[in-house]
Amino acid sequence: MKTTRSVNAIAVALALGLGPMAFAEEPVEAPSRLGGNLKTFLMGTFPKQVTGAPEAKLHSYQWFNSFRLNGSWSPVPKLNFEAGYELQPVWRSSSASSASVSALPLSRGATYRLVDLTTRITDNGNAILYQNLDRLNARWALASGDLTVGRQAITFGSAHVIQTTDVLLPFSFSQVSVEYRIGVDAVRFQLPLSQLAELDLGLVIGEGAQARESAAFARVQLNLFETDFVLQAMSFSGARLFGGGVQTGLLELGYGLDFAFVEAGGRSAQDYFRLSTGLDYKFESDVMAFLEYHFNGAGVGAAALYAGTARRFSHTRGGVFLVGRHYLIPGVTWQLTPLLGARAQALVNAGDNSVFLSPALSYSVSEAVVLDLGGYLTAGAGPSVGPFAWPTLKSEFGAYPALAYASLSLYF
Repeated sequence: MKTTRSVNAIAVALALGLGPMAFAEEPVEAPSRLGGNLKTFLMGTFPKQVTGAPEAKLHSYQWFNSFRLNGSWSPVPKLNFEAGYELQPVWRSSSASSASVSALPLSRGATYRLVDLTTRITDNGNAILYQNLDRLNARWALASGDLTVGRQAITFGSAHVIQTTDVLLPFSFSQVSVEYRIGVDAVRFQLPLSQLAELDLGLVIGEGAQARESAAFARVQLNLFETDFVLQAMSFSGARLFGGGVQTGLLELGYGLDFAFVEAGGRSAQDYFRLSTGLDYKFESDVMAFLEYHFNGAGVGAAALYAGTARRFSHTRGGVFLVGRHYLIPGVTWQLTPLLGARAQALVNAGDNSVFLSPALSYSVSEAVVLDLGGYLTAGAGPSVGPFAWPTLKSEFGAYPALAYASLSLYF
């Protein structure tokens, strides 16, 4: 199969790229480190009443907690081991609640993990205990580059909100807790080509080491004429991705472009192209603002067709969450005081004029304690009950619930 050949080609390139198994000269600053955090979230969700449906009590509440332990150890100067494990007790007022703050490989398709612990330890409906072995890797600083083997975080793309080349368990735009990216099992080799250029090769190994559950990528980053260029080729979950990006300055503005074309494993009707492009500006008053446009070729143009996207490869395995085609995404971050920061962004579906707004405040109580307040506000035509009692979507974000949360984080 083409996908299997792509995976094998990356594996060969990794082997050739490693060069002499000699360590680089940079020392590791600390031989060992142990830390982590405790987090607690209180969250309420308030779904909209479906027009034509019987009145019902729809709101629900969730108490989410996380205890995470991170460790690293360097037995010799050029070798470092990393581990990260977390327990997540969750209580929900309704077992039917679909909202979640947790970032877990509960999986929309492939988990990109060869073997794993049982994610859900206990579940009695309203109370659930999760666990996540999120990091477990070794990193060697070789003479030719850095080799990382094991469970690690792998991300791609430079857009502020929707990274089109980021398909390995990306966060949804509605995710509340995004501090730690979900780890995947991989062999990754990063080879510096110059001070501003790098070749990045990786083999991501999924369940049973099957090509359908795995991925492989080759990515090169160059800097020419004070502009960063990225080209990326990838096979994942039986599909192929070709994409890249550009980052540069335009006068006093920053400009970015991410794009990707995906061949959906022989399902030509489900091939798609996505693009994110935009500008950002840093004001002198500790304010940064951005405006992006996102084109989602995996989406559809009519609200009546939104529900059908849930069965497509793009939304089950391709890391796509949006169902429309054209989006404007403004955002701003503002450091109000040295201890208090604010941020807000909005996703505007230009096809149906619905809006998903996410404001938040963050206050540093002390060096080790942070209080966060935030939520989601949505606007747009709400769903209604159509013929034969089937619910009908009238807009994308008009069907989303409103949400409010408060969280307290303690770092050690």
